[in-house]
Amino acid sequence: MTAGRATTQGGGEDTINAFHDALFARHGHSRSSLGWHSQEWQQARFQAVLSLAPFTGWSVLDIGCGFGDLADVLHAKAPDASYTGYDINANFVETCRARRPGATFERRNILTDPPKRPFHAVVSVGPINIDIGDNEAVMRELIRAMFKSCRHYCAMSMASRKGHRHAPGYHYYDPVEMLAFCNGLCDRVALRHDYLTSDFCVYLLK
Repeated sequence: MTAGRATTQGGGEDTINAFHDALFARHGHSRSSLGWHSQEWQQARFQAVLSLAPFTGWSVLDIGCGFGDLADVLHAKAPDASYTGYDINANFVETCRARRPGATFERRNILTDPPKRPFHAVVSVGPINIDIGDNEAVMRELIRAMFKSCRHYCAMSMASRKGHRHAPGYHYYDPVEMLAFCNGLCDRVALRHDYLTSDFCVYLLK
């Protein structure tokens, strides 16, 4: 997961890290440390985020990469794509580096430390699902920063307010409001809310 600046410079970074550090201490390298409900839901989000581009020969930046599992889905779709993962959590980045020595992983917050060069695609899968108090502002800043750092394709999945499973301590986003925000950033925007009832994905295309 990653966060932005919003009301504080870290944008909930300490809260997010404390949440995942506690899960990692109990579960280690497991989707439970990431807060995923199931592997099927995780894979559905991965497929959705990568659904509107071929990615052949592209450089792809994954914001809030967790354990870097999106790389497997990306390389199945485009074997020659290059993958880079950013996450603010040290445990996740260290695990990624040990498991995937051929990929690039950095402990980095894109809002406080953006990439020095643009990527063909910048994507993120459920980056700020827990309630940090200023989710809406942070999410908008995060989408803005991701779009600025991409050449062609920006996509993010989010937990949907229109779903039926609302757990305490988590934040759910309004797909209509997020689509309107993205429309203010660029002319080519898409929304998918068909792959899970509890999740949606926005796309910004250059």
